[in-house]
Amino acid sequence: MDNKYHSKYGGGEITPAQYIIEKICEKKAQMSKQTLTYKFWKQPEWAIFFKRHLRQVHVLLRKYDAAAIINALSEQESGMKWSLNTPFMLDIIKKQQKKLNKAKKRTLTDEEIMQMDKLKTGKQTRRPSLNHNMLDVLDDTLDVLDDDTEYVNVSITDG
Repeated sequence: MDNKYHSKYGGGEITPAQYIIEKICEKKAQMSKQTLTYKFWKQPEWAIFFKRHLRQVHVLLRKYDAAAIINALSEQESGMKWSLNTPFMLDIIKKQQKKLNKAKKRTLTDEEIMQMDKLKTGKQTRRPSLNHNMLDVLDDTLDVLDDDTEYVNVSITDG
């Protein structure tokens, strides 16, 4: 997604943080059976809510892509929840971020990969093989595992 978004409520082009907060406000308004009006953030009730969530969204944007947060809010699993700091919503955001990371990783063309290698090393590299080896399979498997997964070392001894 782009760095700029368009407001549905008369704000023109807005930042990703403002767009995310608009989505949160939409959910909250829907839950309380209210309608958001033109430039609703200027109304006292919504102005406080909007400002309060601005810092929270900026903190999340340092760790996650705007697209991941927006997708999490749009996810049917999120239901009517609008608070981003709940463990439930953070889990959905993490899942969306993993999907985005995997999609970004897979969409690089051979030419882009070769160009990146050339920039890193200063040398032209050969075209990467399209064959997948066991390390690719292992890498894909590890991507599925949660970041919070704890691993236990087990040693087997004859005895």
